[in-house]
Amino acid sequence: MDLPSLTVTLHLLDKPEPDVFRVENFDRNNLFLDQARHFLHCVETREKPVVDLADGVQSLRMALAVKQSIAEHKPIDLD
Repeated sequence: MDLPSLTVTLHLLDKPEPDVFRVENFDRNNLFLDQARHFLHCVETREKPVVDLADGVQSLRMALAVKQSIAEHKPIDLD
């Protein structure tokens, strides 16, 4: 994701050219405020959050794979 240009680029192994998606009307600050509000709501009401621990672990695995991919200049398999 390129925040200054508000684009997301998707690179697939079987496609020579990446897909670029433009995000319209994205307010980054609201993203963090909404996350904090949702978290506090879940704490207060004991409701299950939209993103649970398993989602968080998977997100971390993806972020670490991205870091490794950049360092090694190759795709990383998440299996």
